[in-house]
Amino acid sequence: MTDPIWWVYLFWMPKFLNTNYGLKITQIGLPLVVIYVAADIGSIGGGWLSSMLNQTQLVREQSAQDGDGWVCALAVVR
Repeated sequence: MTDPIWWVYLFWMPKFLNTNYGLKITQIGLPLVVIYVAADIGSIGGGWLSSMLNQTQLVREQSAQDGDGWVCALAVVR
């Protein structure tokens, strides 16, 4: 489900940074690395949070995934 988003990061983000901020291909490296590392941390952290909620056995699996989604959504909004 997230594969199209990843391809947006790979192909659209460099052009966006070049067009809107005037960054050349040699200057785009560090911002892209930051974006990709943040995506990695979010992906791993989201899976970890869902697993921790499942292991507590206080909530069912679907509820844990829903709760994980709400936590991530609130983090993006804040």
